[in-house]
Amino acid sequence: MYPYKSNFRVTSPQMPSRTVMGKTAAHNGIDLVGENKNIYSVSDGVVVKSELSSGANWEFGNRVWIRDPQNKIICYNHLASRKVSMGQTIKAGDMIGIEGATGRVTGVHLHFEVRDRLGTGYKNFSAAEYIGIPNNVGTVIYKPPVINPIDDVIDRVVGKARFDNPNEAKTAMKTLKHRFPKDFWDKIYKAMK
Repeated sequence: MYPYKSNFRVTSPQMPSRTVMGKTAAHNGIDLVGENKNIYSVSDGVVVKSELSSGANWEFGNRVWIRDPQNKIICYNHLASRKVSMGQTIKAGDMIGIEGATGRVTGVHLHFEVRDRLGTGYKNFSAAEYIGIPNNVGTVIYKPPVINPIDDVIDRVVGKARFDNPNEAKTAMKTLKHRFPKDFWDKIYKAMK
């Protein structure tokens, strides 16, 4: 999953050192610019920061940081605006903000970073590898995920119903899905409203 649902470019890769506006420092993430400026979560998780950074961290500007299921901290920085709140549980693909130019920047972009924890003494992981792209300047062509429409309806039915064991219910329905047309599953979902 990508932080954009459009084509985007890597404008600056992750590297041990670079100089921007007279300051030389490690570039611990990748800078991205999208054709569409909406930013989406690349993983499920819980929002651990949603704020306009200040003090020693003012350079990040508007930021949303999310703890993923593997306890990695996924950082989305320099946002024009934030669409999620601290403590909010989100799913991969949820909109979390708008690409921007807040903090210490030379132009509109998303600084995307992956850390092992909050606070000081953190370790960075490859941000490009995390989302499955090369760590070099270039364009990434967005390909929307292929969704089986019947699977999508079954997921919505399971999400709305109150099964004792939702995973078993989903498995049972997906085992039977080939026996019924999509409109059958649509009618079940509509009947639940």
